[in-house]
Amino acid sequence: MSTQHHQTAEQETLSHLANRLLAAEGGSVPLETLAMTAADEFGIDADIEQLVNERAGDVYGISRSDDNGKVITSVDPVGDEPDAVAAHFETADFADLNGVTEDIASVLQGLGYSSFEDLSEADPEALQKEIEQELEERADPIDYEALQDEIPAQWQAELENVDAILDALTHAGFSTYRDLAFTDTQDLADAADDHISQYLPPSPLTNLDSVSNTQRDRLQEECLESFRKIADAPIEELAEAGATINEARAEVIKEEAAEKAFCVDLEDADQISTAAEAFVTDVDAEQTSAIIAEATSAIPTAPRLIKQHKQRYESRTNEAGSGTARVVDVDSVDADVPDPRYQAIAECDITDADSVYYSEIGQHADDPEQTGLPVNATDDHPSIPKPETHPDAGDDALPVADGEVIPPAVPVEPRLQVQMDVLIANKLARGLVPVCIEGPRGAGKNYLIKYLAYKTNNGYRSIDADRTTTPDDLFGPLTPDENGVIEPRSGPVKQALLNGEWLVINEFPTMRAGAAMAMHRLLNEGKLLIKSHGQLVEPHPQARIIVTMNPPTREYRDSEPMNSATRERFRRFQHQYPQDVKTETEAVARQANRNWQTASRETLRQLVEMAHKTRENESWPTVSTRSLMTVCEHIDDGASPRAAMKNVLWAVAEPNQNPDAAHQTLRNIVD
Repeated sequence: MSTQHHQTAEQETLSHLANRLLAAEGGSVPLETLAMTAADEFGIDADIEQLVNERAGDVYGISRSDDNGKVITSVDPVGDEPDAVAAHFETADFADLNGVTEDIASVLQGLGYSSFEDLSEADPEALQKEIEQELEERADPIDYEALQDEIPAQWQAELENVDAILDALTHAGFSTYRDLAFTDTQDLADAADDHISQYLPPSPLTNLDSVSNTQRDRLQEECLESFRKIADAPIEELAEAGATINEARAEVIKEEAAEKAFCVDLEDADQISTAAEAFVTDVDAEQTSAIIAEATSAIPTAPRLIKQHKQRYESRTNEAGSGTARVVDVDSVDADVPDPRYQAIAECDITDADSVYYSEIGQHADDPEQTGLPVNATDDHPSIPKPETHPDAGDDALPVADGEVIPPAVPVEPRLQVQMDVLIANKLARGLVPVCIEGPRGAGKNYLIKYLAYKTNNGYRSIDADRTTTPDDLFGPLTPDENGVIEPRSGPVKQALLNGEWLVINEFPTMRAGAAMAMHRLLNEGKLLIKSHGQLVEPHPQARIIVTMNPPTREYRDSEPMNSATRERFRRFQHQYPQDVKTETEAVARQANRNWQTASRETLRQLVEMAHKTRENESWPTVSTRSLMTVCEHIDDGASPRAAMKNVLWAVAEPNQNPDAAHQTLRNIVD
């Protein structure tokens, strides 16, 4: 092969490898990464930097990173992609799925599963049974020498007569490793013990005190040469073995031999069973569920999105089958929320478990915590939050996994050291006590409130405040009716108070001072004076008011500190991002993987760890819990985890923040 042709082949491989790595990295690839991958995975031992420099400009776009290292920013691949590069990056068989060994991959193919689509439609329990049956048929015969090698040396020192036990098990019909691994240890011990006597080596019968030398010789002549054989022999056989052994003497000899005989016990059986497990492939229903989820995530995104689009579109069609918009007058819902269960149901007591909210999430998952917040009798009010599976659910519905609404990742209030859902529930149980929840964007403030409203069947009404918000926007304007008579029209605040809903005002401090001041009497006395309407509104007993805000820091330039006159009227709590990686990973996994596996648990853990790093460095863009869901969406659309995170870092960056500065840490954390 000519040198020129060889270099061309190397450039083809290298350029397509760089192209793949660009997609995986998301934006740029350190030259060092390209060189290591080319050498380790493709055996290219040429000077990679020289090859890249030779085609800089026409094939490779090259720049410098913050640490002055060379990075590849773009590539125009040379020729067609080599098969070796495609094979390295494309997932093509079941063995590439997490949790699928070569044995299980072979079994799946033998069972007729030929694609990820086929596997994604399998039932976990049925698949488990299919795999187990196939593994049983393919079970390897026992290699006793290999099995003994698997038994730790300290066990073998304690485990007497290993060879005899294994011979006895073979005689008892145990022929495969699966037989030994999956048989109950008591049954295993009993089976070995039933056949052990014929495989035990001779015992030193000199230790048998109840026989004379002559009797000992006669017993050995009759092949009763071990304690176990003597213990198992019938009285009559022992008596016939020696002229001086009568039945009474035989009973004494048999009893002593039984005390000194070797028996296979549970510990012996357990050690052998454990050793056999090393040679066995097995799956349970949880593993098959994970395999199916992995297979689902390996299916190209486009077909799944098409199906989802079809489902959403069909849910929003008119009688003619065409898509249509929905217009809802937000102030037209004027029905009272349901009464509490204890009030509406005669046989229901206020102390019943179903009558109040119990926290079963976060640190109370294993030990539910009772609160004083009542649960309402029904969930049919239009303003009660709906799960996404509800027929009337809209785009803002609560996400569902395994038939249940996904709970929030609920933090602990840092100063009060009470879990936020318990704290908020107990404050709302006190009546119209104004509550302020302060926390960074995307931390789940609104989701927590909506979740509590859903769990207690309370109405939920949310409005976003800004610098242009006026009292009319809150309470309603004066408008002419059909007869031209000027009448007050109820705005969202007034209507929520009339209906008994939970009113949530987001970014409350950004409102004009006049609008906030107009609510002071409501915050102080629980009554709303609307001067322009000439009305004093005493709210429905179920009505509550909650405001949310971002902390007034440099990152939230539009946030305003709440003025002191308003601030002291609220019970104010700090809602932080989840403080540990595990808790947030579980929360993200529940949402991101609720329909199919978008990313593995380990990938999500790495992404969450990276998000935590961004929250510790003010010069980096902050990745919130909500932003992590955007990262997962990008991954589902086909981006690599690194590329998805890089995009979000860029998208949420403030003018004073440098997303590129976080890229090296991203490479160190996210595979």
